[in-house]
Amino acid sequence: MPFITPLYQFIYPKDENIALDTILDYSYEIASGKVVFNEEQINAERKAVYQEYLLQRPIKYYSHRKIFSKLLSCDKDVPNPDEFESLIMDSSTGALKRFYRDWYRPDLMTLIVVGNFRDPKIVERKIQKMFKDISMPEHPRQKTNCINQYLTKPSSFTVENNYDEKLSDSQFKFYFRQNSDYLFDYQKLELWTVLRKIISNRLKTLRYNYNIDYSANFEIYPSQSQNILTITNLGKSKQSISEIFSILSGISANGITSSEFENVKDLRLEQLNEPPRFPIDYWADFYTEQIVYGAQDFELKVNDKILFLENLEVSTVNSYLKNYTW
Repeated sequence: MPFITPLYQFIYPKDENIALDTILDYSYEIASGKVVFNEEQINAERKAVYQEYLLQRPIKYYSHRKIFSKLLSCDKDVPNPDEFESLIMDSSTGALKRFYRDWYRPDLMTLIVVGNFRDPKIVERKIQKMFKDISMPEHPRQKTNCINQYLTKPSSFTVENNYDEKLSDSQFKFYFRQNSDYLFDYQKLELWTVLRKIISNRLKTLRYNYNIDYSANFEIYPSQSQNILTITNLGKSKQSISEIFSILSGISANGITSSEFENVKDLRLEQLNEPPRFPIDYWADFYTEQIVYGAQDFELKVNDKILFLENLEVSTVNSYLKNYTW
């Protein structure tokens, strides 16, 4: 995501009350500003943090992060992977303390507890008792409004080469600003879930021309006023770039057909009618989207999504697409 939101997640057996108490103690220590910064412990953790960074495959995703830093003008430039080790090993403890003081504040934090509790009221009272006395810092640091800067920037085109020359895939990312959309976020997500599949199906026809595999993905970030359509192709990008833009511009100009729309919509309705496989994760994500990211309507009941798709017509989709330029 364009803006990093730290997440601390703990999973424990529901019958172990001491586990919940311990997790709440940890959460209180973080939120109350009472974390102790021990120089010896910090130095011991530096190598572990760098190892975690390497496990995130930084070379592969460097160009992706670099584009985000250019897109959001108030973001600092992304260091290349060769520089990250020195940034971690040589960074000051003072900078770490300032970051914690500035951004780990109770007004910027959310505690979400999800589970099949025998008595949720007991858990609620326990949380209220523990966290009720946390106070705000006297002079909190103000955040830069990156979203406004992003929305007022002119349209742009950016090319970033892969840092890792061994990678053979190329990505085309289209960033759509949400400052004038009339759809609710959950409606937009469902519409683009259908469109993503239709675009993928059309891109598959290019395999017969260039023997290249394509995939399309759509992401929506309500709190950042941003939608992202990503098209990935494995092969020589110069051979296929005009074909990709030809398909996208054709969809904007001529729309999609009723048959391809109905086929993909039916598949999506089948998925929505299936119960969630992991209810704990489902509800944790539900409240995270609503509370943390401010997506009030991002994840409504499944019935609302089904109703929206059942009433969605291909003419409505085609009218919506005419507002986009690729």
